[in-house]
Amino acid sequence: FVEKSSAEGLGRQVPESCCILTGDPLLLNSADPSCIISPTQSNSYLSTGCYTKFSFMVTENLNLVIGAVVVVAATQLLAIIFSFCLCRAVGQERDYYYKY
Repeated sequence: FVEKSSAEGLGRQVPESCCILTGDPLLLNSADPSCIISPTQSNSYLSTGCYTKFSFMVTENLNLVIGAVVVVAATQLLAIIFSFCLCRAVGQERDYYYKY
């Protein structure tokens, strides 16, 4: 991460998501503004790691994750059904014009 972020020129040592956040977690507002430059045990998840924190958040909100997966799968299934209906309708229309 440090090698890739050096191209930005901000001197980031950790991503914003590894800092302890305040407010809405989607906005990535860190409690300590210097966390991305100099992370410590008190202002970041430096000892636990991002993967551990991410897996904890997923298991903590497992019902939301399962709900999102079900909604996405149902949407995909409906899209497949509608595409088959559209292909069938176009095929019937084409057959009508070629027969008469």
